[in-house]
Amino acid sequence: MAKLIWLGEPDENGDGPRVNHWNGIAFPRGEEVEIDNAHMIAKARKNPHYSVDGEVYVPAGAQPHPNATGPVIPPKVELTEMNVAELRAEAARRGIDVEDLSKTEIREKLMADDASK
Repeated sequence: MAKLIWLGEPDENGDGPRVNHWNGIAFPRGEEVEIDNAHMIAKARKNPHYSVDGEVYVPAGAQPHPNATGPVIPPKVELTEMNVAELRAEAARRGIDVEDLSKTEIREKLMADDASK
């Protein structure tokens, strides 16, 4: 179970639609909707227009969605580009103990954490 928030899709006229429909479920912009569909949760985690359990995905080189308020989650490819200090900082932010682990081991732990969500 996860709480999804559709952040909206601004258009040239302003805020864009107030509601997004996906798989027969209505997502009013800015409101939490509890979902237990693992496929939808996984897809939303990689969609910058959704917040999943308070976390927002931002593709490499992009800016966070203007309505995003939660922590930004770097994509997996960015983990491969981080140095050991950056990986340790990301692990600490997620509450993952990586003391005495190598750079490769830390990256694997972070990627496993991504996959488990």
